[in-house]
Amino acid sequence: MDKILSFIKKYTSLLIPAGIVLSALILLIPTLLIGGSIKEKMDQSSRQGRKVDQLLGSSHSKQDVENETDYQDQLESDAKNVALLDKQTTQRELISYDIFPEPVDSSNQIFTDFGTKCRQKIEELLKRVNARSAPTANEISQELIKRGSSERMPGAAMYGRGRVRGRKGKGDASTKIKDAFLAQRAQVMALYATANVFDWYTFWKDYTFENEESAQEDCWYSQISYWVYEDVVETVKSMNSGSSSVFKSSVKRLVGVNFRKFADYLPESGRYSGMGGPGGGYGGGYGGGYNNMNVKGDAPKYVLKAGIPGVFGFAPWTGRVCNEKIDVIHFSVAVVIRADSVFPFIKELSSEKEHTFKGYLKDQKPETFKRNQITVLQYWQQPIDKLAPEHRRYRYGNDAVVKLNLTCEYIFSRSGYDEIKPTSIIEELKENAAGAAGAAGGMM
Repeated sequence: MDKILSFIKKYTSLLIPAGIVLSALILLIPTLLIGGSIKEKMDQSSRQGRKVDQLLGSSHSKQDVENETDYQDQLESDAKNVALLDKQTTQRELISYDIFPEPVDSSNQIFTDFGTKCRQKIEELLKRVNARSAPTANEISQELIKRGSSERMPGAAMYGRGRVRGRKGKGDASTKIKDAFLAQRAQVMALYATANVFDWYTFWKDYTFENEESAQEDCWYSQISYWVYEDVVETVKSMNSGSSSVFKSSVKRLVGVNFRKFADYLPESGRYSGMGGPGGGYGGGYGGGYNNMNVKGDAPKYVLKAGIPGVFGFAPWTGRVCNEKIDVIHFSVAVVIRADSVFPFIKELSSEKEHTFKGYLKDQKPETFKRNQITVLQYWQQPIDKLAPEHRRYRYGNDAVVKLNLTCEYIFSRSGYDEIKPTSIIEELKENAAGAAGAAGGMM
């Protein structure tokens, strides 16, 4: 014990420094740890500072941000405008505002009235392009008599340019009279066309009501057909702008517009029934042998399946079919046209056109909309034999002319006309679409 006390007394002076050293050692370890953490944080802050400096050097200005915001807003606006333009494409004037989407009353008369208006609208189309029918056989005969010719040339002989029956001098004189008369008619109109080249015009002439659903479908297919008729006629009007005679026109004759058959010349018959006196009526043309009352067989057919032959026997290269955004139909148009106007006509037919829309209830301020619904799928042309029966009553002038046939696609924006589409048409499209899908599945 004395030894311990003696040791403590001897080294007491060292205890305090030793305690300080020990305390320093104890404090050094966390100091080192904390110092390392602080250094890491300082390095991290330094790196962030350098990054911020870099970003500040390359950051967009306030004006840049405002410009980008404006750009994105413009993109959104453009998307809305495209949707609106797409809708306006199919918002067109109606033949009657009493039928779609449901008849305004239960009277059968509104369907008869629709037919009357449809025929009037078609006649008005032809007035827009100064169209007339070629002289009838009876008109030619009366002209020959008036000019002092006693010959009555029956049938096709009347239309020929060659020698007619009778003495040579008399026949030649009659031919000259006839040619002069036909040329005179061609000089007072810009286009050969009659309302009968549009099948729906013939259909409504002697319309018989069957039932409301069938009658409404007749009206619907007449309506969408009329829109196609209008685009074709507007194309002819543009091509013949400024023309006062067939001789000066690019498009000489409208042969036909059809939806389930290739447009072609109306059948020749021994009798013609003009309706408008010496000028040739808008409803004139072929009588007797031509009266297409099976027009429903030529009504537009909605295209439901891609990649298979359609009504005109080929699968369109566009691949477009009816879906939740568009409806698609095909049609055929044929014209007699100047040979050098073939491609300008195709371009014009496919070009943008304008129309006025005042609402399907006629309750809106009239607005001018634009449409571009036609795509030409195929075309072919053939030379004209001016002595052939289908041309003997026509005079096209000295231009080289051809018969041009086009098969076309027509697009309807569903957002623009679904609100007036009859229920029966909607259901028919659903059923046919399901049938087409089933048939396609069975072929796989």
